[in-house]
Amino acid sequence: MLYVILILLIILAVLLLVLYVVAMKFVKAIGFSTLKELIDEIKKQSTTEKEIYSSPKNLSDMTKLLVPLISKDFPSFNQEQIFTQSRNYINAILDSLEAKDSSLIKDKNLKFIIPKVEDQIKNLNELEKEVHYTNVRFNKCAISEYTNKGGVAKITVVSSLSYYYDSNDEKEKKFTDVRKETRYKLEYVYIYDEDKIPENIDLLKINCPNCGAPVDFFGRGKCSYCNTMLSPINIKNWSVVNYEEY
Repeated sequence: MLYVILILLIILAVLLLVLYVVAMKFVKAIGFSTLKELIDEIKKQSTTEKEIYSSPKNLSDMTKLLVPLISKDFPSFNQEQIFTQSRNYINAILDSLEAKDSSLIKDKNLKFIIPKVEDQIKNLNELEKEVHYTNVRFNKCAISEYTNKGGVAKITVVSSLSYYYDSNDEKEKKFTDVRKETRYKLEYVYIYDEDKIPENIDLLKINCPNCGAPVDFFGRGKCSYCNTMLSPINIKNWSVVNYEEY
C-alpha cells in the first residue's frame, strides 16, 4: 500500500514539474521572466480597469459661453430647467431598459427616442439579458454644443453620473460592488420655422403609423411605402431626438 502511494506521489510530482515547465515557457513567450511578474501584471491590469470603471468622467462644458447665445435666441430659456429635465429623462431611459418597457417613457418631449429605447430593449430580449441600475447619482450637467440655422435650433446637454450596475451576464459582474461612472449625451431640437428646413434633412426618426416604414419627420404628403396620408409634425418646444452613453 505504501508502495502504491509512493508511486502516485512520484507521478504527481512529475506532472506538476511538467506543468511548471510548460507554464514557464508560456510566461517567457509572452515577455515575462517569472510567473510572479505575470500575476502582478494581471493584478495591475485588473486594478487599472476598475479605476477607469469607477473614475468620474470629464465633460465638455461650454455652458457659460453658450447660454447667452441660447438666451438671446430664446429669451425664456432656463438653464437649470433643461438640466433638471435631462436628469429626469436619463432616469426614464434607465428605468425603461431595466423594466424592458418603453411605455414608462411618458414625457411628450421624449417621443422621438422611443424607437431607440425599443431597439435596446429588443437587443436585451434577444440576449436574454437583464440589467439593473441602482442608486443613480448625477455629478454634473453641462451644455456642450448649440447651433441655430435653417429654422432649427439644437442643444447638446451632457451629464456625468454614476450607479451600481448589475446584469445576469457573467462577463459584466466584475465590478458590481463599485459605482460605475459614466456619461450621457442628450440632443435637443427646437423647430421654429419649417419653411426654412431642406427637404432631405434628417433630424428626427419617425415611422409611418400604418406600415412602420421610416418617413420624413414632418410627414410631408404620403408614406412612400403604403401611401398612407401623413399629418405634419410641428415642434415648438425642446424635444430630445437622440441620446447616447459615452
